[in-house]
Amino acid sequence: MGKFSCTTPGCHFPMVGKDTKQHNNWYHNSRSYRVPFLDNETKHCERKDGLLQCPCGDTEHSKYNRNVFEHVLGTSPHDSLDLTEERFREPFPEWEWDPDLLEYVVNDSHSQQLRARAHNEDYPMEDAEELSIQHEAQEVDTEMEGVEETGGLEDDLYDDNMGGSEGLRDDSDRHEVEDAGQRGEGEEADGIEGGDEGDEEADGSEGGDSEDDIDDYWVSEWKDLEAEGPVTDEVLDNLLTRYSLNSSSAPSPQCAIETLRKVDVVVDPTWRWSICISCGHPVHWVRIYQNHIRRHLVISRLGNTPDNTPSESEIFKCLIVLNAHQYTPFPTLTAIEPVPGMEQRAAFQCGYPGCNGIRSTRFRGDQQFIPIIPPQTPPPANHILRDIIKKAEELKLGIPSETYSAPSNSVNLNPIFAQLHWHLILEAVNISLLRKSAATPDPETEQAYCRIKETSQLYYQKVMLSLDALDTTTRRWIRTSSQNTPLKSVPFRRPQELGTVTRDADFVSTFLVFLLRHTSKALDNFPIYLTDVTKSHIQRLHEQASTSNVDDASDDALITLFHRAIWTYVTSVDQAYHDDELNDPLTRFVVAYHIQDDYGAFASAKQLPLNLIKAQWCFRASGAWEIICKRHEFGNVAFDTYETLVQPWLTDGRPSTFTKLRENIKRLSELAYNQPTRARFSWDPSNEVISIDGFPLSAKGLFTTWKDCLGSLTESIDVVFQGCNYTDILNSFDAHMDPDPGQCAKWFHDSTSCNDHRYSIFDEKLNDIDKYRPILRDHLACDERFFKSVAVVTHPNYRESFITCAPLAILTKVFEETIKEWFGLVQDVVNMMWYLIHATAPGSARGRENEPLTYANHPNHPKNLHFISGHLCLETVYCKTASQQGTAGEAITRAMPWQVGRLVLLVIGCIYYAAAHLGAMIGMPKECLDNYMFYMFVRNGQPMTSKDFSKVLGNVTESTLGYPLLLWDWRQLKFNLMLHKANVSWDEPDDEEEEDRATHKMLAHSAIVGQTSYGVQSENATKHLSQDLVASQLRTAVRWQRTIEFLHPSFRKLTHQGLDVSFAVPMSPEAAKAALEELLAKQSTLHEQAIIHSEERIKAWMIDALNSLGVQILKDIKGTKPHPHSPSPPIFVSKDILPIVMRNLFPNIPSERWAWRSPQQAESVASVLSSNHVFSILSTGEGKSLQFFAAPLLKPDRLFVVILPLISLTEDMLRRAQAITAYKAGVWGSQDFDTHTTSLVFVSAHEAGTATFGWWINSLEISKRLDRIFIDEAHHLKTDSNFRECFASLIKLRTTKVPFSFLSGSLGPHDIDFVLSVMGIEEKTLVTEIRSYCGCPNHRYTLEKLSSSDSSVVISAIKHFMDRHPLKSDERGLIYVSSVELCKDIGAALGIPAYYSAETAQNKAAFQCDWRGGYDPGKLWMVCTPAFGEGIDYGAVRCVIVYEPFGMTPLKQYFGRAGQDDLLAFCHLLYSCLPFLPDNPEQDLEGRIPYYQLLVSPSCMCFSEYAYDREVHCCAAIGAELCQNCLDGPPSISLQQPLQAEIPSNPSNPVVDVSVPPSPCLLPLSLSLRAILSYV
Repeated sequence: MGKFSCTTPGCHFPMVGKDTKQHNNWYHNSRSYRVPFLDNETKHCERKDGLLQCPCGDTEHSKYNRNVFEHVLGTSPHDSLDLTEERFREPFPEWEWDPDLLEYVVNDSHSQQLRARAHNEDYPMEDAEELSIQHEAQEVDTEMEGVEETGGLEDDLYDDNMGGSEGLRDDSDRHEVEDAGQRGEGEEADGIEGGDEGDEEADGSEGGDSEDDIDDYWVSEWKDLEAEGPVTDEVLDNLLTRYSLNSSSAPSPQCAIETLRKVDVVVDPTWRWSICISCGHPVHWVRIYQNHIRRHLVISRLGNTPDNTPSESEIFKCLIVLNAHQYTPFPTLTAIEPVPGMEQRAAFQCGYPGCNGIRSTRFRGDQQFIPIIPPQTPPPANHILRDIIKKAEELKLGIPSETYSAPSNSVNLNPIFAQLHWHLILEAVNISLLRKSAATPDPETEQAYCRIKETSQLYYQKVMLSLDALDTTTRRWIRTSSQNTPLKSVPFRRPQELGTVTRDADFVSTFLVFLLRHTSKALDNFPIYLTDVTKSHIQRLHEQASTSNVDDASDDALITLFHRAIWTYVTSVDQAYHDDELNDPLTRFVVAYHIQDDYGAFASAKQLPLNLIKAQWCFRASGAWEIICKRHEFGNVAFDTYETLVQPWLTDGRPSTFTKLRENIKRLSELAYNQPTRARFSWDPSNEVISIDGFPLSAKGLFTTWKDCLGSLTESIDVVFQGCNYTDILNSFDAHMDPDPGQCAKWFHDSTSCNDHRYSIFDEKLNDIDKYRPILRDHLACDERFFKSVAVVTHPNYRESFITCAPLAILTKVFEETIKEWFGLVQDVVNMMWYLIHATAPGSARGRENEPLTYANHPNHPKNLHFISGHLCLETVYCKTASQQGTAGEAITRAMPWQVGRLVLLVIGCIYYAAAHLGAMIGMPKECLDNYMFYMFVRNGQPMTSKDFSKVLGNVTESTLGYPLLLWDWRQLKFNLMLHKANVSWDEPDDEEEEDRATHKMLAHSAIVGQTSYGVQSENATKHLSQDLVASQLRTAVRWQRTIEFLHPSFRKLTHQGLDVSFAVPMSPEAAKAALEELLAKQSTLHEQAIIHSEERIKAWMIDALNSLGVQILKDIKGTKPHPHSPSPPIFVSKDILPIVMRNLFPNIPSERWAWRSPQQAESVASVLSSNHVFSILSTGEGKSLQFFAAPLLKPDRLFVVILPLISLTEDMLRRAQAITAYKAGVWGSQDFDTHTTSLVFVSAHEAGTATFGWWINSLEISKRLDRIFIDEAHHLKTDSNFRECFASLIKLRTTKVPFSFLSGSLGPHDIDFVLSVMGIEEKTLVTEIRSYCGCPNHRYTLEKLSSSDSSVVISAIKHFMDRHPLKSDERGLIYVSSVELCKDIGAALGIPAYYSAETAQNKAAFQCDWRGGYDPGKLWMVCTPAFGEGIDYGAVRCVIVYEPFGMTPLKQYFGRAGQDDLLAFCHLLYSCLPFLPDNPEQDLEGRIPYYQLLVSPSCMCFSEYAYDREVHCCAAIGAELCQNCLDGPPSISLQQPLQAEIPSNPSNPVVDVSVPPSPCLLPLSLSLRAILSYV
């Protein structure tokens, strides 16, 4: 049958013939014939209705096929023809024309008859082959239902006729001009390597080999092996008699198996057939030896014949032992388990009822195969591979030995070992045991060692507190390491931080524990040399620690013993040290302590000096304590005691452990300084991306996250205020914080000379802002969620739970749990406030420098928060090396941006004030309450510590950047950003500072004298800094704020006016470029206006000239850019998917109503069965989420992950999933989340990008089950900058190597390439796109321009629309706004719920419940921000109002909430101004360009959706509800009216008069005049 279909009308056999020429020759051509029964008279036979009419007039002689007709004409006698003969019958009579269906159908009765004849042995194979074409044989795939090649029964194996097949019968006569062998050409089966089935010479006896001969070559070769014919019973009996076995001569079954393996033969234990592994076929056991000698051993003889080849007798004995002579014939049709060693291949199974024969080709050759049952488990691994893996595991490839062995080549040595020869200490030492000996004591099993550790801390704290008992000179000598060097100016003193003393003490105590462990049990090849005195003291210390209790007496005894053990070690040196310095116990401990793993990896050179310095301070502290304890023996003269007892051991000169320690510190410090290392921070060539340890971080993206954090801080403050209005407070702060010099009279007053207790900006009477402090406190006091007044009868029992107030009959109930929850919210505000100050202020203070900061004068030190020249500044003191230098530190003033400063004042002025008063009501200690009145950063009543700052910083950066940064990394990052992006640095003074220093010199004093004497003037609020230094740091802050786009509006205004706001500071290259571009833009605007005016006149002339040319020329001139199209292979949707999905997900829907909403929905669900990445772009409400809800049903044993952009969407999806009983779904990280039983995992986007989630999803248990990852609302990858940074981390999930599904309702064709690039998917052939038309015919679109953006105007317009469209009880309405403040204002004005992200979870859940339930008629409407949007589906949303969305993409999402029940819905858009447009259309993330066109175009509003669909239609074209433009517009459109809105040539210019309609324009403004004329 041909691979075509005839197009001739009325053709009864449209698919017969190999090509059109042959088909027409058989069924459509008429010709003349010599008719034998008319004495060979030539007659022209015409066709009537396709039938060739016989000249005899008998209608039964008429035939369609010309060949059959010629048989009828040429047969005599003509009158008595037996028309039932096969040669007189039409081929393929089962095809019949159905006049009702107007197509060809199959006649089943004819088909059954032909199939029956095809299985008749006497029927020619030619016809059987044609039937196989018509009735496709069922192919058996080895992966699903395989076959094994075999001869079946024993008789079949030796049948001489096997392997032959009848060739094609040549059915052509003298009139046939076509080769019959061409029939069925190309019908080659998958998996069978075949030749030409219809070869002209393939008749089984001559010509080339048939396909069966080629496929079954082993059968013909068996004929050569078995020339005598089948094995007779007599031969079998002789063999069995000859090789009869007894118990002594018979080999064991295991020996027999091993012997047969030498000749590649196995005996199947089930069927007991002998299988030749080399051939892959069964061999009769009698022919095994012959088969091996003639077929396989001849190949070996090309080289040397193996000496271990078994003899014929050995082979027969082994076969008999394994019962190969008692083989069982294979079944002919019944499927069996796979037989090891036999070849498996694809074959064909006949579909005729009762036949089911399996053959190598379609209905050709005898049976050669048997079906097998597909294995349920994968076959065992190849034994060779298993042996290789086992050997590799035994050798531990890639894993070094636990016993250290130095490399033979010194080049391969660790740099530290190469310099200090420490590898000699480790030679032949068990590294694992050595590391354990230097480990920190285990509290559970080593209580005595832990007691020594505690004693060490108490000992050195006691020494630290006693240092002042020594005179300064003695302490200066203790710090001086050599008598040949000048005396140190700074005496030996306590470290800067108490935590440093604890860490130093822990290091030394671990050293003592190390000595004790080696004393009690020596380690092979690692001796520890101690003097007997030292050994005695540390053992006594251990005995005392093992028996002592925790009390003061035992502490004093342990402290004394600890001191004696340490000082004895320092002052007594074993002879082994004099023999070899590598025998120093401390050196050996340092080596063991810094081994990183059990294979000898060593710490870097930078880490070692830090730990050695700990031991140096402790040894000096022990020397100081020795002086304190023994000075009474020297007349209480501390220096004499030092000179006699301490100086010989703590100074360089004589060999001692301290001298070796000092030497190692110097050498390692030099090595660390000179050792080449790669910088952890590196910039890309464009200075736009900085990499931190290989993690790329966009500078622009980082600045954007700071803006997001500012929004989060605002929302958190709003929650803390609990509905208290603080707008007036912020407005007052803003009026006092305008840095414009013209507004200096309004600046805050902040005195530098006032030392009054608690003095701050709020206490300055001239500022008049102290009145704002109690506002929040008073509001919370009236909030019944916090306090409640109850009038009761006075009774003593009430005093237990109530606070008695005056009068006694009124009691106040304090809800402590609510207040504690409020304090938790306050802590969130403090964390984010500190992060924003730390991020947006120039430079970066250390954690220790942030701890003592106060905003009001404290009894211990003055305040650190100042208001200087219009800027709120935070003063920190650099004191890292203050203790070593003997100074108070260096003061640095950092000005924070206005956006952050106003919120800082709100927090410390109002929230802290309320916290201090509310804390008193829940029993918080007074010390904690006072902290809120002084300190800048307070955590639960305590000033935040360096650890708190580091933890907050790590949490915030991990959630916003996807990479946790600690304080040190953050300081380096800020330094790089300031140096490369803002071109500023704290290291070098600017030009003005140099000029000021020159001025000081001219006045005959130094700059330092000037700064300390008169540099501090009245306008400076800090005592530490001079005016020139403060001004310099303020200029640096302004430059930094401009870089991070946190500049004050006044400065931005000055920039737009062309004024310089850099205050004579040299601008960075980026700033200079920006300023130059602004100037050029102004000049360009003037030129563009003139050019536009000229272009408008030319366009008007061209419009008139082109009217007659029609729309086609218009399209040619404008040109069109086709949407990119991802390759979309067809997706097969099984009929079984719908019942599975509906039965489990929608059990209440009757089966007669089961149906897909659209073909695209069905394809998206079925796509989870593929291995491609899938984009499912379905309109809102079309059922995108069904794709991942149905996935666990289609693949029950697999795991699926759904990444959602919003927390509210995550909660909604979980709510919907909880109604499903077929499988379990959960939210990742929740308390009830179970990894083992969950099949569908929901995770929010900000958590999916974290390292914790990455570890979880790449774990072995999860990776085995994980099948696909879904990203819902995937347009956020491009549209939302908040999620772009978060989604950028999702590329790490590509390591899972599973396909992704991207779901969206507004992802345009152009955006697919962007998404693929973000996810690192380069192979687009593995991407499937499923897209449905996103238009909503039931939506009626309207828009309204407002006179202003004032909230009262917006509320009035919304109320007017609501009055015109009242809702029924079962209908709902939504109002979307982008501002939280406006959302709350609308909710309050209209009396409807206001839903936004910062609202409490309890309130949000209540709002949703009330809105969905419709219990209150006043809550049928809800105003919300985008937090309540995507994926929140409710069918009866009748009205949606949107006010000034960010672009077309969010607008489509908002309008998509409406009319999901397919009823009429009203979508109303409000706007007050046109949006800003991007300079580059590729950067149009939110769809502002189509949104702009929607607002200004008079055409159908649906046309603005062109960027989101591959097809766009107007309302009238699809019979939809008419939009406002279609209702108000003219009935017809001429060419003089624009079909598409004009885009301004300078989209960044927001000054557009929307009251004037755009002038008619057909050509884009970007075309030059020359281009226009060239088109004409």
